Amino acid sequence: MIIRIMAFTNEGKKLASRMKDLWTNHVVEVFDGTIPRTEWVKEGFDLRIPMVFIGACGIAVRTIAPFLQDKLTDPAILVMDEAGEYVIPILSGHVGGANALSREVEALMGAKPVITTATDVQKKCAMDVIARKNGFRIVNRSQIAVVAKKALEGYPIKLLLCDGITVKEPVPEGIMCFLEQDHAGGCKDMDVILCQTIPEGDFLAGKNAPLVLQHQELILGIGCKKGTVREAIDTLVLEALSNISSSMDAVAGIATIDLKKREYGLLAFGQSYGKDIYTYDAETLKAVSGTFAESKFVEEITGVGNVCERAALKAAGEGAMLISPKLAKNGVTVAIARRKGRIETWE
Repeated sequence: MIIRIMAFTNEGKKLASRMKDLWTNHVVEVFDGTIPRTEWVKEGFDLRIPMVFIGACGIAVRTIAPFLQDKLTDPAILVMDEAGEYVIPILSGHVGGANALSREVEALMGAKPVITTATDVQKKCAMDVIARKNGFRIVNRSQIAVVAKKALEGYPIKLLLCDGITVKEPVPEGIMCFLEQDHAGGCKDMDVILCQTIPEGDFLAGKNAPLVLQHQELILGIGCKKGTVREAIDTLVLEALSNISSSMDAVAGIATIDLKKREYGLLAFGQSYGKDIYTYDAETLKAVSGTFAESKFVEEITGVGNVCERAALKAAGEGAMLISPKLAKNGVTVAIARRKGRIETWE
């Protein structure tokens, strides 16, 4: 992941430098003043790059205010005091991952997270987090707050599993699961619907409509040459998706080899669409079963003869199918796998 840090004082800049040296599992950029502050922050919002501001909350809020758009697309924003005692997620705590990043900062620097989202404070399941972690698209964002309010007030959340969707057991306390084929009441009396395709009907109208989470069935496997720019990856991915009449809305995540975990263009591509990137070592990819378009040259460089197809299937999990084989152009390779719809984690 690419992460940006901006400090407002000399002490804050020292802390930022120390964080960059320690935060080695991410590509960390510290603001150096070579371009205007607003331009640097705007670019961060455009690419959905998480940002840590070291200094007063008020300064951070005023800096990001012109670029705020939507809770489902704004990047994670955190604020730390210059002594490094506290870290506060102030934007996109759930879908953007700010709350999770604050815990990373705690492990890294010893700063105490100050988390204010009610579902976290009361240790309730947050359906927007569950959707993000399990590869489901939030169809009607306005209902996130409705479901969260019900959970916080202690009411059970009724969750309908449409055909083809399964969940990991045990289901957390406070959530009641119903199978579509067994539930005569249909969608109207549900709080949350997990589906492959959005059910037809007028049940989505009104303030009491259920929250609809649509399964994102695709995993992108991507390989690229060192130094490949984001635009080259974007172009080939959109071509591959167009070939199967699909779009990035159907993509749950991106997979590649661990050699590319710091490849800036690939990270920027994934983050610009809000997609998680999963990386695997060569031995893990070699163990993926199937018939693949192998390359001796790629094997000499990476240790495995095909990255994109193997990575796509690995990340897609049990029962996955390769539906778009390797497409190569301008130093980029893309393959697409279809995954099963399943809630694997309730955390």
